[in-house]
Amino acid sequence: MRTLGWGVWNGEFPRVVERFRKSCGESRPLIEAPHLLCTPGDLQDFEAWCIMGVLQLWDLHLLNLGNHESAYFSHDEWCATTWQPAAN
Repeated sequence: MRTLGWGVWNGEFPRVVERFRKSCGESRPLIEAPHLLCTPGDLQDFEAWCIMGVLQLWDLHLLNLGNHESAYFSHDEWCATTWQPAAN
């Protein structure tokens, strides 16, 4: 089984990641597009990606550009959130 070469543990499942990305319409390799842009109509895909990331213990950076909110989920099992009011 080939690995992505980014992991620090033996639990990488590249086939699962590739298939999951394809189900969301992404066919590029993860190394070419290590991000996902969700629009308000993509709520189910967004939720699915968050769940997959937390279950796989990935580092997740979630940014809501409209409201200046962000969240970070660490592979070390902690989370941080921020909120900044929009400038007038």
